[in-house]
Amino acid sequence: MTDVPSGPAPTLLLLIRHAEQQTLREVDPPLSDRGRRQAELLADRLVRSPIEAVVSSPMLRAQQTALPLAQRLGIEVELIDDLAEAGTTEEEARHVFTNTAARFMEPDPDDYIGTSRAAIEVLPRFVWGRDGKSETGDQIRARVTSSLDALAARHPGGIVACFSHGGAINAATGSWLGIPRDMWFVPWHTGITGMLIGGDTRTLLFLNDSSHLALGEDTISVIAAAVEQKGRG
Repeated sequence: MTDVPSGPAPTLLLLIRHAEQQTLREVDPPLSDRGRRQAELLADRLVRSPIEAVVSSPMLRAQQTALPLAQRLGIEVELIDDLAEAGTTEEEARHVFTNTAARFMEPDPDDYIGTSRAAIEVLPRFVWGRDGKSETGDQIRARVTSSLDALAARHPGGIVACFSHGGAINAATGSWLGIPRDMWFVPWHTGITGMLIGGDTRTLLFLNDSSHLALGEDTISVIAAAVEQKGRG
């Protein structure tokens, strides 16, 4: 009988977009008051999960989102530079807000449908680095996926909460799933995307789950109800 070689146990990465920041027109703004509440709701949801590590982009909004969960778990937040968003200067930040899909990545909790429709119009045409003022999509995908692959290898069989940004999470998941667009979904604040990484296999378990923000209601149900109400109106 021949033994079948077994690789390391797969790692579950929870890719989490930061909570709402005060503005998109600055490079590294803090969270808004609503963003801080979102971070606490996220911590409420995840604190009972067997998370063994909490990592974050070095950008302030990501760190502030990670902190409530890390404190409750008694874990130090590890900063990983390659989880940062594109745009590292004030000029780039203003450019990204004015000329890209960034303004549609601030979902209005009172208008899920309007936000989603606006984003759907823009995202298919969105290209990072089109004018040379920021990283290209290929560069973002390479640094983020490389960083997350290395992180998974360090935590075989574990669960890691990874706090990052909408563009970076789009880049990583799109690269793993073979989606050619730079932006392919609207990332909600504190939306959780579950990616299982084992060897050469990448399995998307769930995408952009923000049901903790609906105060116990499933986000899809909230959106469906809004669509139904809009149709009646």
